[in-house]
Amino acid sequence: MKRKTNFLFFVVYDKIIKVIRMSNKGFTLAEVLAVVIILALFGLIGIVSVESIIKKGTEKAYSAQMNEIKLAAENLIKIEGEPTWCENEQICFISLRYLVYNKQIKLNEEGEYINPKTDKPFSLEIVVLVRKYGSNYILETYDSYDSLAEVYPNYITRAKQDALKASATIYNQKGLCSNNLSCTIRTSDLVNNNLLESNFYNDVNITINSNNQINIG
Repeated sequence: MKRKTNFLFFVVYDKIIKVIRMSNKGFTLAEVLAVVIILALFGLIGIVSVESIIKKGTEKAYSAQMNEIKLAAENLIKIEGEPTWCENEQICFISLRYLVYNKQIKLNEEGEYINPKTDKPFSLEIVVLVRKYGSNYILETYDSYDSLAEVYPNYITRAKQDALKASATIYNQKGLCSNNLSCTIRTSDLVNNNLLESNFYNDVNITINSNNQINIG
């Protein structure tokens, strides 16, 4: 956006310089000022229009991305079934990291998933809220825990625990448990294996049994 704004500024500036040069060939000062004001107004209108277009494009890209994450979670459930921590639960959360690991979401070359609104990477621990009504699912996507807290402040602990369970499940699926059947690890083990962001959760014991059921603490 800054580049386009600067471009418009230089276009207007160039026109003004040309008018001033032409004024030496017969234009009065009043005529020059009138032209300068008109050009400045056109430039301002152009800048506002460009900013509006960019904002609408950003909002559209963001909405499409949120929908992509939600569809990825729906597709995961259809193909793989519910994650173990979702079984027998009316609500649960599926992390973006888990969707990436199961090839439902593709990261860029830098291994990031960029938020169009901020131009910064999403946390891979952000979650999709899954509500179950019999055999039907209602999914809601949130781009941060702050945005989740605005709607469901009581769900934050549960959402973080489910994101932690997702990372622990990936740890086990990668064969990192010592006997490849069950093991007890710590949150720091997930961080050290790039399966969890540092300071995301307290350093606690995580037990993974042979059925991939996970207990925290």
